[in-house]
Amino acid sequence: MKKIRLFCLVTGMLIVLSACNSEKANTLPEKKPEQFNFHIKYGIGGKNEVDNFQHKIVKDLIADGVATAENFSFTEEEMESIYRELREANVLEDKDLIKKDNCHQTPYSSYYLKVQIDGKEKEYEWSDENCSMTRDAEELTDVVGYIRDIVVKTDAYKRLPAASGGYD
Repeated sequence: MKKIRLFCLVTGMLIVLSACNSEKANTLPEKKPEQFNFHIKYGIGGKNEVDNFQHKIVKDLIADGVATAENFSFTEEEMESIYRELREANVLEDKDLIKKDNCHQTPYSSYYLKVQIDGKEKEYEWSDENCSMTRDAEELTDVVGYIRDIVVKTDAYKRLPAASGGYD
């Protein structure tokens, strides 16, 4: 009887522990592959864009529409660092981005991420409309912020007009 109880206890603990460690292994190569592109949208209405497929950035000017910089490209070093961030976020794996929350805020930022790596493609859409986000949504939002921080330091972005007005 003791052996059966011990067996049940050990089996139960193994099930619980395996459920706690359910994150999928990262299948992305450590080194950035040749075929690597991404497209992000962010901000109120998702009007800001960084489109590495089309080599352009779009800036939300709020009251004055949007401004676009064509022929935009990242340096190889920037692409390497962006790839590392996306790899760390295990971006090709399924994500839980919707938090069931009764709290809503306005205005809120919308996000979009499309990534293509070695012929594999994944797209995500989420927002911060709920007062809190899932861990996956926070992680992808951090990646979008990382890319945005690189873009706003570029000469191409600095040449775009300043935004005017604001969101209520």
